[in-house]
Amino acid sequence: DLQGPHRYHIDFQGVSKFRGQSVLHLAARAGRVGCVRELIAAWNAKLELRDESHTTPLLCAACKGRDRVVTVLLEAGARADVRAPYKDSKEFDTAEGWAKRLGHNKVLHAFDVYRVPKPKEEKPTPEDKEAVEKATTVSSSAFVTTVDW
Repeated sequence: DLQGPHRYHIDFQGVSKFRGQSVLHLAARAGRVGCVRELIAAWNAKLELRDESHTTPLLCAACKGRDRVVTVLLEAGARADVRAPYKDSKEFDTAEGWAKRLGHNKVLHAFDVYRVPKPKEEKPTPEDKEAVEKATTVSSSAFVTTVDW
């Protein structure tokens, strides 16, 4: 419940005493999609804040198999290229890499869906217009030349 957080002296931007994790880390780890959304939208929670082991909320969610939280964090702008160890591992990897190592296929699917390029409207540039005009001019003169033969 995020109602009245100041009554409980909760600092949404800072870290807790639990391994230096933010409230967003804890919500992401627990798979609390509604809390994650609320923390991001209403409390401007920091997406890239790292805990004592250098883990971000996205890494927490991915390592625990929380695919819906991963989707919310990616849509909010969490960086997917951050590398960090998981638990006591000496190896570093991205959230997607750890999800793959740990067999979290739904999380991998969330990364795949997020990565699908969204179509964008492209307006022609002045260079594009020039190229079309040149091509039209060349083909017109070629047509005239062909007719003259």
